[in-house]
Amino acid sequence: MSKMTAEEILKAMEEMDNGERIKLLTVLAVKHFGRKPPTIEEIARLNYIAFYPEDFEGK
Repeated sequence: MSKMTAEEILKAMEEMDNGERIKLLTVLAVKHFGRKPPTIEEIARLNYIAFYPEDFEGK
């Protein structure tokens, strides 16, 4: 496989469905930025904050 330019990568990403794009971005985040995928508990907490932001204002 040859190296791709940034423009080629962006074009390929536009052609991906959302599931493929999320997988790619997750792998890139872990590999290049040290970001680990969120745990189920973290996802639940973020969802709660999104639905009930008044519980977390000023905290």
